[in-house]
Amino acid sequence: MQSTELIIGNFLLLLTSILYSVWWGTSFKPPGGYHGSRKGTILLLAMFGSGIGGTIVALIGATSVPERHFSVWLILLVGILVYFILLIISRFLFNRRITPELIVLMGICFLMVVEGDALYSNGTFSITAIFILAIVLVMVFVLNLLCYMNYYVVSEHAAYTMGLVPLITNTVFIAAIDVLIILSWNGVI
Repeated sequence: MQSTELIIGNFLLLLTSILYSVWWGTSFKPPGGYHGSRKGTILLLAMFGSGIGGTIVALIGATSVPERHFSVWLILLVGILVYFILLIISRFLFNRRITPELIVLMGICFLMVVEGDALYSNGTFSITAIFILAIVLVMVFVLNLLCYMNYYVVSEHAAYTMGLVPLITNTVFIAAIDVLIILSWNGVI
């Protein structure tokens, strides 16, 4: 596995999170934001481009490990199953409107699990580092999921902030993985 590919892929995903945060911050800022503006469209196009590119590069790096602890297909299957369970829960238990953000939350979680497995499988991360990473990933995912589930039942200002929370926490989490990889390269962890 090329940890360099993970860092480049994650850098592009960081850029995606930053662009998404700027787009969200300006387009949905109460009252009204500026939906449909030229600046918003440019931000969205740049966000999609960096997100797709980052995902592809990170997956290439993560899937290049020949001896993995878990199959990427198994992780994907579990991710899809969890997505549909959460979709059903959010729609029928919380009566939440279905939006693409749940796919984004699950996609980031899936990618981070694939990366974590690759980094542990090739010896870049120790079992301790993976355990800590897993705990933080679960905490980030639960926080993001709580924001997602409650978005439509809070005030406009609270919803605006709740929309930013997943963007910020995902940005920090992805950056932390890159920092851990670099520290591992330098023998610090």
